[in-house]
Amino acid sequence: MHDLLMDEYSKLWDIVLDGPFIQTFEVKDGEITRVIPKTRQQYSEVDRKKIEKFYKAKKLLVCGIGAGEFNRISACELAKEIWDYLKTAHAGTKQVKESEIDMFTSQYENLK
Repeated sequence: MHDLLMDEYSKLWDIVLDGPFIQTFEVKDGEITRVIPKTRQQYSEVDRKKIEKFYKAKKLLVCGIGAGEFNRISACELAKEIWDYLKTAHAGTKQVKESEIDMFTSQYENLK
């Protein structure tokens, strides 16, 4: 049972990090192959299960935040967008981190 839950959480985390699975099909026109998104009527049962996981991943992220942050992420449609926002809001961007490292290094050197 524990392994099944870990597998489920791992798949949900992949959706958060990689973005959603987009249901598509290929159309060949001579040598050119185009990838076209499926309509809802064209979804298979497998497609529907993947979409369900996408919504579950998004729901888990949304349920884990407070009302103030919910207002800030409510326009996000993808779990990945929510995660990227939360990651930036709580850890800062790469530039912010580099700036903080420079600041702390400077403070350390001044203490010496």
